[in-house]
Amino acid sequence: MSINFQVDSTRDATSYSRTAATDTGKQGDGTFAASLESATSALFASAEEERDFAANLTKRLQAAGIDTSKPIALTTDSTGAVIAKDGTTDKDKIDAVFAADPVLANEYRKVASTETLRALGTVYQPYARDYQAAGNDAARASVWQRYQGPFRAVEAAGNELTLSDGTLTSRAVEVAQAAVSTMSAAQGLPAGLVAQVERSNQDSLMDAVGGGKD
Repeated sequence: MSINFQVDSTRDATSYSRTAATDTGKQGDGTFAASLESATSALFASAEEERDFAANLTKRLQAAGIDTSKPIALTTDSTGAVIAKDGTTDKDKIDAVFAADPVLANEYRKVASTETLRALGTVYQPYARDYQAAGNDAARASVWQRYQGPFRAVEAAGNELTLSDGTLTSRAVEVAQAAVSTMSAAQGLPAGLVAQVERSNQDSLMDAVGGGKD
């Protein structure tokens, strides 16, 4: 998955909402809003859909004789196929469940994409705040240098979900939360030390993600 961010510091959430409302109003009959809702539903999973998927996946794996009480780490390969990560117990059985059901695999990818977007949003919020607060191009470039590591780490972990006792967790969300927590804790420190802490955090995140790849 590859998601690119472009920041327009001249627009904020208020201006976006106002523009969106105006555009929707031009439709007159709500067609635009309905189309947007339909497209969003097709691309991204709701919280209820994620819970239902986790429950259904648990049942499917149990029916295949797989122990779901222990964490099952899942990802996708270079072709997009959903697989268990190397070293996972019953990997062959798990891979076979997804290979035999394209719908189940598509649901997995939908949930993973949704969680990745949520993770990117977690990092994007403080990034946008710092970017807009920067007073010049050099300062904005510095902000991007600080945040590009977490963005890349989140994207690299985007296809990884773990199923444990009927609950799915996202590696991308975990990476995002860890990055933002560390960067927030560094606020108020001398600039040089902040950069060192953030660089160390970014390296650790990338190493963790890279070390978990197949």
